[in-house]
Amino acid sequence: MIEAVTVYITASSDDEARRLATGLIQSRLVACVNILGKIDSVFYWGGSIQRESEVALVAKALRSDFAAINGKVRELHSYDCPCIVAWPIIEADVEFLQWVADETRGKRRPPAPATSTTSTPATSTTSTPATPIPPADTADADPV
Repeated sequence: MIEAVTVYITASSDDEARRLATGLIQSRLVACVNILGKIDSVFYWGGSIQRESEVALVAKALRSDFAAINGKVRELHSYDCPCIVAWPIIEADVEFLQWVADETRGKRRPPAPATSTTSTPATSTTSTPATPIPPADTADADPV
């Protein structure tokens, strides 16, 4: 079985949450990020109780990518000590887990050529890549 995790992250604002989500997706470290929206957080910081509004995110990823995800979030985050917590996915739809693996392992494949459409007043043509990119190699799939 593929070892996937959800990664819970908090951000200081909607803008920061979108920046984190975009950075994680562009780096192909996660397959998807849900920006859950505003949350109210109560925590100790600097020796006193703090109350702040934050934005929660949940990303779907492979467990083996957590260290890289942690590093990317810390690189992009405004906090000195951001919340970055991985929770194991105990059970999940098999096709969903395979999608997570394919999308994150896909970072090892070259990106697919873009499909382009050209139009002239008399004609319209669509071109697609001549050779499809094969699916991700499953030989390195995580064992059960």
